[in-house]
Amino acid sequence: SFAEFEAKKALFKLGDVIVPPLDEEKKGRSGFDSPLQYILAVIGMSVGLGNIWRFPTVAFENGGGAFLIPYLFMGIFFGLPMIYMDSCIGQFMQNSPSIVFKQYFPAAQGLGWTMALATLSIGFNYIVPCCWALIYIAQVYFNGSCISVAERIVALNATNATLASAPEEFFYFHVIRKHASFEFGEFNWMVAVSLFVCWTISGAGLIKGVQSMGKVALVTTILPYVIISILFIRGVTLEGAGIGIRYFLTEPKWGKILELATWKAALSQACFSLSVGSGVMISMASYNKTTHPNYRDCLIILVADTFMSFFGGTAVFAILGSMAHKMGVSVDKAVASPRGLMFVAYPEATSHMPWPTLWALLFFLMMLSLGISTLFSMVECIATCIVDEYPRLAKWHWLIVAIICLGCFLLNLLCYAFQNGYHIFSVLDNFLGLVSLPSALILEVVIVMTYYGAPRLFRDIQCMHGLPSSQFARIFGNLGVYTKIGVTFTAPLFAV
Repeated sequence: SFAEFEAKKALFKLGDVIVPPLDEEKKGRSGFDSPLQYILAVIGMSVGLGNIWRFPTVAFENGGGAFLIPYLFMGIFFGLPMIYMDSCIGQFMQNSPSIVFKQYFPAAQGLGWTMALATLSIGFNYIVPCCWALIYIAQVYFNGSCISVAERIVALNATNATLASAPEEFFYFHVIRKHASFEFGEFNWMVAVSLFVCWTISGAGLIKGVQSMGKVALVTTILPYVIISILFIRGVTLEGAGIGIRYFLTEPKWGKILELATWKAALSQACFSLSVGSGVMISMASYNKTTHPNYRDCLIILVADTFMSFFGGTAVFAILGSMAHKMGVSVDKAVASPRGLMFVAYPEATSHMPWPTLWALLFFLMMLSLGISTLFSMVECIATCIVDEYPRLAKWHWLIVAIICLGCFLLNLLCYAFQNGYHIFSVLDNFLGLVSLPSALILEVVIVMTYYGAPRLFRDIQCMHGLPSSQFARIFGNLGVYTKIGVTFTAPLFAV
């Protein structure tokens, strides 16, 4: 209870623990309706397009199954300690990143805003695959339209391109209308309309803040696991699926492990998928009670996120194996661009199922819900920072969200609504994942571990949860050996 929390806090010397705001001071800050909604919301935050689309793509580019080793290593010794530290900071302080770091180190208030803006910039790019998924739903499966043979021959002659699979042709020549250079080219009205719809959904879902997120998560967090399970079962039963599975799990390119770029990609994927260093976990945890068992939640998040990555990755490579078998090429040549996996491999799988239109529609609805549910947390992070910084704006939360979504939509039009949008997306996807998050993460680790100090952080945790009560908890619990080593040594080491 909060009274017990206050009693524990009184045991420490003045100045050792920063006093978080009382519950009465946060009455205007509505939280999640239940702990279940919170855990589903944070799972929806981490389990998103990064697992179904980005992880197979990164693994594809970094040696297939060999990438699993650095990814697991980073998840255990970097990802879990960092999300737990973020969760403890937000839950104890009961505030957004901008306020938290201001209280830790006044000169570092800008770090909280940097995290929120960096997260929004990733959301700015993150919404593009959602937009493409919406185009597939509207154009392919509602309209049933397809590129004509004559139009395809003209396009091949104009670009001197080579033949590819039908799903690949549709994605590059009809959906995104990929341009050969960085010139703007023609305006793609389908992308423009889809961007408007996606940002409208994002804004509407956050009218009531995290309360809306919690309710939406009851559907968006469970549905992806159901549909990807169906696609997985169908994928592994396709002819030639074993070729892709062997490439992913039993025939990896082990030489990639010795390359620094592979470990950087694993670190970037862990940051991207678990939202490490983005401030999102701090914002979400700040809506919990101070005595909430957040260590359990972090374990659940890591397991759910890793499981979906492996599960989705296996399904993708099983389908790639089937495509490679039919095309008579190796797995790494089955798709011209790894970034098109989600819009090439999965449509191929659904075409071999009974009622292919139904399953394809469900799949892209799943992808859309995965992306939008993650985007909710990204937008809510900066909205929470603004409301916590200026409490008088709390009643205008919906207007703040609307302005954020409108501004991002207008910028998206300039970047992605033309034929060069795919090139811009590819560049920003690499840049935003490899530079912005690690930079903010390093500053966070330096401030928390050096200025505020690990002893004070652990006293905050003890203030919330008490001392370990069993031998197992002393090793793997809230203040266990693993937690202390991870928070004070391995996570900061890999962050730097």
